[in-house]
Amino acid sequence: MSQRLKEEFLELLEKDKEFRYAVAGLVGLEEILKRLDKHEAELVKLREDMLASFKRHDEEIAKLREDMIAGFKRHDEEMAKLREDMLTGFKRHDDEIAKLREDMVAGFKRYDEAIVKLREDMLSGFKRYDEEIAKLREDMNRGFRRVDVSLSQLWTTVGRLTLTVEEEALDVVGYRLRNELAVDIKLERIFVDGGEINLYGAAGDLCVVGEATVRLGVRLIDELEEKIAFLRSRRPDLLRRRIIKVVYADYAPPSAFEEAKRRGVWILKWSGDLTPRKILELE
Repeated sequence: MSQRLKEEFLELLEKDKEFRYAVAGLVGLEEILKRLDKHEAELVKLREDMLASFKRHDEEIAKLREDMIAGFKRHDEEMAKLREDMLTGFKRHDDEIAKLREDMVAGFKRYDEAIVKLREDMLSGFKRYDEEIAKLREDMNRGFRRVDVSLSQLWTTVGRLTLTVEEEALDVVGYRLRNELAVDIKLERIFVDGGEINLYGAAGDLCVVGEATVRLGVRLIDELEEKIAFLRSRRPDLLRRRIIKVVYADYAPPSAFEEAKRRGVWILKWSGDLTPRKILELE
């Protein structure tokens, strides 16, 4: 465009309002058309990109479907293999359980036979024990009978020996009193309220109370004192103002000697005195 033409065009734009509007309209339409062309190109590019993306997605989905189908197939194969292994395991377990049941039944049968045998042995043992116990009872009864006979013989011997000691005591003590004290006292065994006194006698104001034994102990001295106290409370008529406490014994230990001396008890045997004879005053 020449310079002159440009100047005329600019002058028309300044002075001619309608021309100015027409030019402005043309300029705007061209801009719109340019923009539309640009937008259309962008839409074409966008469509191409979208189609390419859809194609890529379709390819990925197809690949994913193939992988999924392959995975399902692989899973189906694994499930089928697992089912086969499971069925094989169940069959093996069934076989083992059947074998275990057979072994258990055989074991129960063996235990039943053992229990039957044990019961037979137990009954046989009980029978044998019963026979042994019966035999032991017979032997024990025979032994008890022998012991009873021996005890009877022993008590008979002791009774005879005791009777002999009592009779000997009556003779020896009576003889000693007559010869040494010139006192003639009839000595005898008496019973007072069920209690026995081996040696008793009285003459004038003197009485004799005593016991006869094979072996003297301290307890017998206590019993003699208890019998004298019993006579004093129950039968004072048998006692006198003076008393001789005496024990006739074949044997006396030292402890009995000391207790007899302390209580004034005369201990003697046929061969002589073991403690001094004392005549005591009764209070």
